[in-house]
Amino acid sequence: SYGSCQFPTLGFVVERFKAIQAFVPEIFHRIKVTHNHKDGIVEFNWKRHRLFNHTACLVLYQLCMEDPMATVVEVRSKPKSKWRPQALDTVELEKLASRKLRINAKETMRIAEKLYTQGEMNSDCTSLLFAISWLVAPRMLRGRRPQWRSTSLRNALWPTAS
Repeated sequence: SYGSCQFPTLGFVVERFKAIQAFVPEIFHRIKVTHNHKDGIVEFNWKRHRLFNHTACLVLYQLCMEDPMATVVEVRSKPKSKWRPQALDTVELEKLASRKLRINAKETMRIAEKLYTQGEMNSDCTSLLFAISWLVAPRMLRGRRPQWRSTSLRNALWPTAS
């Protein structure tokens, strides 16, 4: 990736590096409950995941050992899918904003910087397009082209979107 988003990104890298260097690990304890079934081993998840207090964890463990019968309260299954982000550098963002939103490159980067400093987006170049198209463009176009709505704006930026 290249472009003017690299300078703020470097700040994030340095900040993260310092946080990692200053990190002090804390010992934690957890209870792992499994059941051997004819179809395989079943793992039961605990809402708290872990405890930092060893004594409290031992008390809970003793309770489990004294009364091994459990009641399943809820069974959840949810599909997991993670979409790969579309690659976008600032040059492509500037071209797209110019072509689709009629915003020049300097104005695009000014808007992106403002959104970034307000905390409405991160420094990822891909998020710049989303932020400008969904947060800024409707506000800008409201005065100039009131006939445009968010749906038509979405279709202008992503023609294949439903």
